[in-house]
Amino acid sequence: MGLTRTPLMLITPALPALTLPISTYSAGESIVGVKNVVSHLTSWIQDMPGGFFDDEKLEILPLPYAGGSSSTESFPPMGIFAKRDIAAGEILMKIPHEAYIKVWDVMQREDGSWDVYYNNMCLLAKALEREMYLGDESFYAPYVNFLRKQAAGQIPATWSDGAKHILRDLLPKEVGGKSNGVDWIDDYFKGSCISPIDPFQEHLVALVKQRSFDDSLLPLWDMVNHANGPHANIKETSLHNDDGVNIMWSSRAIQKGEEVLMSYNRCADCKLVANEWGTPEILRDFGFVEGYPHRYYFEEEEIWFEIVDSVPGNDEEGKQVLWDDHIIWEDGSFIGPPGRKGIEYLRAEIDKFEAIEKLTEEELRHVALNEWNTIMRYKETAVKDFRLAIKEAEKVLELSENYGSSELSADAAISSDEL
Repeated sequence: MGLTRTPLMLITPALPALTLPISTYSAGESIVGVKNVVSHLTSWIQDMPGGFFDDEKLEILPLPYAGGSSSTESFPPMGIFAKRDIAAGEILMKIPHEAYIKVWDVMQREDGSWDVYYNNMCLLAKALEREMYLGDESFYAPYVNFLRKQAAGQIPATWSDGAKHILRDLLPKEVGGKSNGVDWIDDYFKGSCISPIDPFQEHLVALVKQRSFDDSLLPLWDMVNHANGPHANIKETSLHNDDGVNIMWSSRAIQKGEEVLMSYNRCADCKLVANEWGTPEILRDFGFVEGYPHRYYFEEEEIWFEIVDSVPGNDEEGKQVLWDDHIIWEDGSFIGPPGRKGIEYLRAEIDKFEAIEKLTEEELRHVALNEWNTIMRYKETAVKDFRLAIKEAEKVLELSENYGSSELSADAAISSDEL
C-alpha cells in the first residue's frame, strides 16, 4: 500500500485550556455521578427521532474487572449488561446519525492509505475539541460530558516512556504503514495535527482512535465492549446506512447479567480490517488483550493464524490453530501454514517476549502497574499462542515431508486434529 504524506490540520491552539482527565479511575468516584451522566446520555438518544435504548432490558454499569486507583476525576471503564434474559433477534439500540460527532462533510474519501485515515482522525479530533470547548452549550452535551470523564492513558501510544520502550518491538507495524504500535501519534499527529506539547490534544486523538469508527464518534455504540467468536452476542447495521440510524440487535440469546458484546474487527463496516486486524492491533488501538479467539497477521513474513477455543482434548487447553484457508482474501489466495522460515520468525518473536523477564529494576521504575500488567498478559498470551502455532506448523511440515510434497492440500491445512 503506497503512502503519500498529506499535511494534517492543526487543532486550533487558541481555544481556552481544558482540564485533562486524570489517567486513572478511583473507586471513590460517586456512582451517583456516573449514573447521572449515563442517564442523561440515554435520555438524549431516546428523545431523538428514531432513537432507542431498551432500558427495560439493558443497563450501563462499571465493569466488574475495572479496578481502581487514587483519582476521582474520571469514570471507570463501562459496559452494557442484560437486565433480563434477551432472545435472539431483539432490537436493543437505535442510534440516529444525528447523534454522531462526525466529519462526513469535510473528510477525505477512504482509499486504504494510512495518511487519509489519520487525516480524517485529525478532523474528528478537531471536531471533538470544538464540542468539548462548547461544553453544556454543545448540541452533543450529554455525550461530550461522558467523553470528558474518560481517563487518559488507556492505549499504548499514551503510556509511559518505559512501557512504550518495552512494547515498541512487540507490537507489529501497521499493515502497509510505517509506524509501530506505540509511536503513531508522534509520527502522524504531533506538530502537524496537534501541538507536540499539549497532553489534552493528545488525549483527544487517543479518544478518537479508541472510541470512534474512522469518521464518527457514536454515543452508546462506543460502550459496547469487544469479543469475537461465540462470545460476541450483538450485531449492527452499517454506520453509514441510508436509514439514518445505526441499529443493534441480539445475535443470539443473552442471559440476564451477561455483558452485551460485539466484534471490533468482524463488524458490518470492518471489511478493510476483518482479516488483517487481530490481537496485537486490539491492544494497540484499545489498550487491552482480547479473549479467545486470537488472530495474528505478519504481512511481510506471510504468516496468518488464529487460535480458537476448540473441543477438549485437541490440545492440553482445548485450543486449536486455524490457518487462513478458511477466510476469503481479496485475490482469492491463501497463505497456509508457515514453513521453516516462518517458524523461525515465530521463535524469534518468542525470544523478544521472554527478554522482558530480564529487564532491570531501573528500566521498570517508571512503568505504571496497569501498563505492566497488560504487557505481561500480552506476553503470556502471545508466547502460548506462538508455541502452539509452531507445534502445529511443524506437524504440517513433517506430514508434507513424509509425503514428499512441498505443499499440502487445503483440507490438510484446515485443522491440527487431522495430523
